[in-house]
Amino acid sequence: MRRWHPAWVGVLAFALYLPTLSYGLISRDDPWLIKDNRLLKNPSWENVGIVLTDFGSDTRHHLGAEYLPIRDLSVMLDYALFGDWFPGHRLMHIGVYGLACALAATFVLLWFRRRDWAWIAGGLFAVHPIHVEAAAWLSERKGLLAAAFLFASLCAFRPFVDRPSFRRLVWPLGLLILAIGSKAVAVAGLASFWMLLWLRPGEVDDSRRRTSLQAWSGVVILSVLGLLAFLPAYAVGQQQEMILPPHADSLGGSLLLFGAIHAKYLGLLSLGSPLAIDYPPPGGGPTMGALGLLLFLLFLGIAAYGAYRRGPWVMPAFAAGFWVTQLLPVSHLLFPIQNLLADRYLFLPLLSATLTVAWAYSHLPSRVRLALPITVGVVAAAISVFQMGTWRSSEDLYLRAVKVSPTYAQGWSHLALMAYERGDMGLARKMVEQGRSHSPEDWHLLQRAALIENRQGNRQQAIALLRRAARDPAADSAMANLAFLLMAQGRFAEAQQWATRSVAVNPRYARGFRVLGLVLLESGATAASIAPLQRALALDPDNAENHFGLGLAYWMEGETERAKASLGAATKIDPGLAGETDAILEGNKRYKP
Repeated sequence: MRRWHPAWVGVLAFALYLPTLSYGLISRDDPWLIKDNRLLKNPSWENVGIVLTDFGSDTRHHLGAEYLPIRDLSVMLDYALFGDWFPGHRLMHIGVYGLACALAATFVLLWFRRRDWAWIAGGLFAVHPIHVEAAAWLSERKGLLAAAFLFASLCAFRPFVDRPSFRRLVWPLGLLILAIGSKAVAVAGLASFWMLLWLRPGEVDDSRRRTSLQAWSGVVILSVLGLLAFLPAYAVGQQQEMILPPHADSLGGSLLLFGAIHAKYLGLLSLGSPLAIDYPPPGGGPTMGALGLLLFLLFLGIAAYGAYRRGPWVMPAFAAGFWVTQLLPVSHLLFPIQNLLADRYLFLPLLSATLTVAWAYSHLPSRVRLALPITVGVVAAAISVFQMGTWRSSEDLYLRAVKVSPTYAQGWSHLALMAYERGDMGLARKMVEQGRSHSPEDWHLLQRAALIENRQGNRQQAIALLRRAARDPAADSAMANLAFLLMAQGRFAEAQQWATRSVAVNPRYARGFRVLGLVLLESGATAASIAPLQRALALDPDNAENHFGLGLAYWMEGETERAKASLGAATKIDPGLAGETDAILEGNKRYKP
């Protein structure tokens, strides 16, 4: 341990995740970000410029309703290097993960001057199973890049603190901006610069902790420019409505919800709870929420007391402060975000836990000192290997999710959809029934049940189920599917009402606009159908049905050349539409739902 630099933990991290090279893509986010993203799949300087400078609503929608240019450019680089060979993408992905772990260990060494602490904190950071989601899921590239750049920035900050000069500020500033451009919540890392400058860990003499005015000025510059780098991501988040209303009805409810989430996260980090891609709202009621809040206040108190006392309290103070500041952006107190809980939200906060283990190690009797980190490391690595297997395929992932949380309705819905798409109606029905045994009125499950009934010829029953699903004000796809089936029965007025509601609920739902356009087209309002069909195509330009529907509308309006162009584009994407296209152009057939 004394001879080897702790950055070698990055090699351990890389080797641990080599089995993921054979894994397939996951149905969650991988299609739109990687497999079907026409912008990122075609590397060019023009597309680089679009990623960096195009803040248009449609462009941002195609890029995940986010402004994360470093993440997007890294995916583009993968395509430039590997094309559609996804093991190459995964090789790059786990390489970035290994780099992040190596830089985490190097950060501990540079700032705390303890090689043993760096090995323990970095090693546990590399093998902890909470990282499986980020390391095994290609779409979480943003979290890996943000961590790597943030740790690199904190490492580069050390020479600046030792010998302040504005020239030495360039590297930490540039790396911090890259971190924020990878994942916007990396802006919370600004607090770490302030804590490190105040605490000055690794200094044996309090007199050496005196900090020059130039050093403090440097942190102010970092903070101002870091916040400016965050503004585009925040503005796009507002534009795309990614920042949601509060999940609770009152401030007290939000605090209790945060407390319950905090308690759940502590359980996950301590290996006391099974891991999954999604979790239901944490249970335990107000008692669990209050306990989580008290623990959060305890950590806040440790950070404040350690900042006041310094000396032997420097490590606990930084660990507690890092936990508090990294948790707040995903706490739902500052920004209510889409997912209540996710393993990936703990990617950076995990360092607080591993630092705590390293600090505890140094206070144990020498005879048993190595037992703690070795035992924790072996157990964590074993769980990681097991958990890794659940990311082998979408089906494995959701089977694990419903096993951990049987009330997870969307997990059952995803499993039903996969069986439905394979044509296994019996298994699809079974998945729906199991999900509805826990959540009988969940609209996702009602919609899946309706699609199964429709496939088996029970259209009236399918419509009845979709009506129940569409009662949920968020059920955009159920409303669109209901409109489509009503259109097939010639009930155009009601179909138009449901299709209109679908796109009102979700103005970026391409299929909703396509269904609205088809309803208008079938009802004879050909001219009116073109606008929603054009909107569907703008939202999803790689969908053959969007080109096909618009081409049909152009044909019926007598715009022959535009019709041929759209129908030709549809056939190019999906050659299976060639027969339909030829029949339309020959005037022998109209589109039938």
